[in-house]
Amino acid sequence: MKVVAYSLFKHFYLSFVTFDMMKNRLVFVITVLLSIFYQNADAQCVKSTPYTQNFDGSNWVAQSTWTSSGSIPSCWTRLLSTGNYLWMAGPPSLGTLNSGPSGDHTSGTGGYAVAEGWSTSGSFRTVTHLITPPIDLSNDTAPRLQFYYHMYGADIDLLDVRVRKLGTTAWTQLHTVNSTTASSQFTSQNSAWRKHVESLSQWAGDTIQIRFSAKRNTSFSWWTQSRVALDDITVEETPSCDQPVNVTTSTVLSSSAVLNWTTLNTNQLGYQIQYAQGNGGASGGTIVNSSTKPATLTGLLPNTTYSVRVRDICSAGDTSIWSPYMTFITQCSFATAPFFENFEGNSWDPSSSWNLQGDIDQCWLDQSSATQFWTPGPPTFNWTQTGPSGITQRVLGNTMMNQVTTTFCEWNEPTFDFSLGLFRYPPIA
Repeated sequence: MKVVAYSLFKHFYLSFVTFDMMKNRLVFVITVLLSIFYQNADAQCVKSTPYTQNFDGSNWVAQSTWTSSGSIPSCWTRLLSTGNYLWMAGPPSLGTLNSGPSGDHTSGTGGYAVAEGWSTSGSFRTVTHLITPPIDLSNDTAPRLQFYYHMYGADIDLLDVRVRKLGTTAWTQLHTVNSTTASSQFTSQNSAWRKHVESLSQWAGDTIQIRFSAKRNTSFSWWTQSRVALDDITVEETPSCDQPVNVTTSTVLSSSAVLNWTTLNTNQLGYQIQYAQGNGGASGGTIVNSSTKPATLTGLLPNTTYSVRVRDICSAGDTSIWSPYMTFITQCSFATAPFFENFEGNSWDPSSSWNLQGDIDQCWLDQSSATQFWTPGPPTFNWTQTGPSGITQRVLGNTMMNQVTTTFCEWNEPTFDFSLGLFRYPPIA
């Protein structure tokens, strides 16, 4: 009997040991397979330079309701995702809220990343983080980060940019745009996107991640004016002759304008300026050389819109790409008699609302009140009790109308004074 009991004990013991060894081996195999899987997943996420992201891909999906957060590519990370302030794909599908850009930087109609307040059962938060995929800088000797940002909104506190080496936890601060700077740069949703460039030279040869942190000054959920936006992120080797940015004008007269811009280069041989009439860009326009900045453009036409861009000449055979173009309008000058105006040009635009004034050519003077003013006609709404039914010798076209609350009369002479509704010609020589 004792022999039988011992044999049974030995059998079960050996079976248990065998099972335990098999279980341990199975756990080991699963661990190895998972490790290989995640290593392959990480390897698939590593990006080489030059790396760009314009947020236009199908993997960037905007929210569809206030209670959804959309989706972003799997290689990107948005931290604090349980909070009510979160980076999402833009443009937002739920209204403007008087915050954020009117369009993306790339084309005006594409996507961008935006920090958005949304309705969630998670925590109230003031900060949200967006982290790039790992970016390999092993082929770069002087890498840099370049991105465009937009920060229009009364509840925006700051945008903070930091970098860490992959495999570490400490983030190194690169740059911060605070609310004071943002409020001076962005006065409306139509304000131009701003470009920022930072050196990544201390991480040359490493693999890094970049973190963009948006902070607002309230933790309330939605309906906050806190849309910080990013677009056209680039990590690349620093060019030998960098692109100028932020072209501005000052002292704009009827036939000249003073230009200035920001350059990241040193010891340039000179600069080139290209300009053309209209607001469609300066490509194909006149090119002039300048040895200094600021530079003055001369020989311009009065009351004319111009597009202008610049580039640096760093050395013989090394010229930068053109800056983004900007537009400006020269001042008015004396018109030459005989003078004729039919109010048909692009500078005359009827209002889309009965109680708002349309656009009037800048060379004309309208001294008006909020309820009584001259405005280009015909009105966009139909009045049968007053005003002309058409234009002399024409069925369609523009006239000048004087609006007093809801009453109109056809314009005849611009020196008529309807109380505050005074309208005058430009000077005529």
